[in-house]
Amino acid sequence: LSRGNLPEEPTSIIIAEQVLDYMSFWQLNREKLNLENAITYGTGGTLTANQALIIKDVIRNNKSIQKAYLCFDNDINGLSYALY
Repeated sequence: LSRGNLPEEPTSIIIAEQVLDYMSFWQLNREKLNLENAITYGTGGTLTANQALIIKDVIRNNKSIQKAYLCFDNDINGLSYALY
């Protein structure tokens, strides 16, 4: 989960499988999104049930979040995480 300066009223959460996936997302979208008001979460390559619960709690406790962005590989695991 984002460390340090969390936005007081985040408008989005970005969930990435790996750092490279987040970097690709940022590079493609940096001019269109307000990333300063985003919470970022990296799964370290595998989305576990515990991580899914943490993400669910973060979204539930931050009513200002309007969008969630999923940055996973276009493979079996990445597609299954999107369905999680």
